[in-house]
Amino acid sequence: MCRLTVAELRPGSDGTLFLLGGAGASTEELVPLVEGLPAGPRVVALALAADPGSADTVASMAAVAASAVGAEQPEGALRLLGYSFGGLLALEAAELLTAAGRSVAFVGLVDSFFDQRHWPTGLFARATARRTWVHLRDITGRPPVQALRELSARSARLTRRLRRRRGPAQPAVAALATPQDRNLAVMALWQPRVVDRPVTLFAATEADFGCDLAELWRPWLPQLEVRRVWGNHLDLTQTSVGAARLARAVSRAVEPTSGHLTVLVASTFRWPGAARLAADLTEVGCTVDGVAPRGSALHVVSAVRRSHPLGLVDPVGSLRSAIEASEPDLVIPFDDRTRQVLARIHAESDPTTASGSRMRELLEQSLGSPGTFASVYSRNGLMELARDAGVLCPPTAAVNSAADIAAWMGRNPGPAVLKTDGSWGGRGMAILRTDAEAGVAWRDLHRRPSLARALKRLVVERDPWALRAWVAGTRPTVSIQSYIEGRPANAAVACHRGTALGAVQAEVVESDGPTGPSTVLRVVDHPDMDYAVKSIVSRLELSGLCGLDFILDADGRAHLLELNPRATPTSHLIGADGADPLTLLRAVHGYDEPPARTASYPGGLVALFPQELVRDAGSRYLQCAHHDVPTYAPDLVAAALARPRGRRRGSTPRIAPAVVEAEVP
Repeated sequence: MCRLTVAELRPGSDGTLFLLGGAGASTEELVPLVEGLPAGPRVVALALAADPGSADTVASMAAVAASAVGAEQPEGALRLLGYSFGGLLALEAAELLTAAGRSVAFVGLVDSFFDQRHWPTGLFARATARRTWVHLRDITGRPPVQALRELSARSARLTRRLRRRRGPAQPAVAALATPQDRNLAVMALWQPRVVDRPVTLFAATEADFGCDLAELWRPWLPQLEVRRVWGNHLDLTQTSVGAARLARAVSRAVEPTSGHLTVLVASTFRWPGAARLAADLTEVGCTVDGVAPRGSALHVVSAVRRSHPLGLVDPVGSLRSAIEASEPDLVIPFDDRTRQVLARIHAESDPTTASGSRMRELLEQSLGSPGTFASVYSRNGLMELARDAGVLCPPTAAVNSAADIAAWMGRNPGPAVLKTDGSWGGRGMAILRTDAEAGVAWRDLHRRPSLARALKRLVVERDPWALRAWVAGTRPTVSIQSYIEGRPANAAVACHRGTALGAVQAEVVESDGPTGPSTVLRVVDHPDMDYAVKSIVSRLELSGLCGLDFILDADGRAHLLELNPRATPTSHLIGADGADPLTLLRAVHGYDEPPARTASYPGGLVALFPQELVRDAGSRYLQCAHHDVPTYAPDLVAAALARPRGRRRGSTPRIAPAVVEAEVP
């Protein structure tokens, strides 16, 4: 029989959380994890080691674990969490306990895997190719002699791995000396089977085993929930930062979420801002799910309860499926494209069916009145509505040709701005100062994306939207607007059924280029902006989160430029008047407000993270302004500072490691 060690790592009163250790058969490796867990349940660790004199299996060792768990907690719902090899024991023990009539409320696997001999062929091939490519890339950077030696060693290992996949099982347990070797041999004999119960997988973001563990487990665990934790397999228990990240993810998964507003944060981009919004929504007491393309930080931050990948082939269908699986109280889009897809899903949902009616009701609660879904993207229509409401705004008109632009500029002397509807972040716009610039700008903005560019974005960026636009022959709607010299400003707004609940108004101090996104803000309280926010939200009957862009002229007046009908990167800040959009949004849906969040912005200045750090690692604003680093979400900090695809090596700011290792609550 296997050897069992049971250790109480922390007393508590709210039930017991049972931790099953890895192949090393030590309870000590679980101590850093326990130290990061919030006060609450008693924590008991179990370490099991296969006996050299017996024919132990995962099933027989799980039976020993189940007996020990039942003895430690004779009644009440059980919670089991296993690290690596311990995950297999937790899974099998949960089945045995359930068969014995015990209630098992939670089963968690921490970066657990099983022997590659039992991996699906396609997954094994992809994982092997991925690992081989990583090794080859490493070898090519070495001196020739060392490279040849390493290539020979890696080739031998690859050959052994391929042979082993078709060969017999591991050697007999009795022939192995250490507990770890014996446990690994036992693990190699375990064959996965379908277990139809809720299971949470805490998967490290660095795939040490060459594959995505969620992909490995999903065929066997139909009710699998995946939570990504930044780091690698060993980080999760052997480093204080990694253990703290895992502890946050575990505590959010184990503790009940009833009474929380459930929000689905949705994005069709990999922007880290969506993950930042998710983390801050969690901080104000919401339960957050996410849906985004693979590679988005939404899939790796512990603030997200459950993340859903946005498919390449059918992104609209996968977004709909994510909504149905999450069953949220609110869907918050983080980019215009997602907002447009949500409007399409609303239009395609049949109000005569129960599911269609629920979907339409949810999206109306999340976005606002369906009668204005199309209006929010018409710049010309928005300006007409704003003028009717008495909001200051520049002359604007839709244009259909270069001749229209020339005629408009003849009637409205001075510089102008050409913009496409639905563009963002300084994209899809051009400043016109002469007639000669008009023709070039029109051709650039009005044409559909080229096939070559669409294919490049699909292959390199895994972005199918440009190709979809090319196939559909879609050309953007273009408008022209008088250019007003001044200082950019914006407002991040929480609203509900046409009522503005609160807004963060800010003047742009620094930006990523003349027309790019802001990186440093000064929080202000401006009467023109306040009036515009309330008027536009009311006229369009908006709900959820949105943003408005302004320009402050030489006299300090705020002119409305455009509406962003989705969450913006400053939604998590606190306004000069103390307004907290995220808390207000939670409260309006019937949930008690958590303790009020406060903010101290020196001189009203906020250096956005990581935008200002990436723009200029030596920026003075990183010292004199409030540097908006989410120290409460270290996995988000690490994800935001990871080198994006296409950024040259070495361009990530040098101070990044210090920021990543910032305070871990």
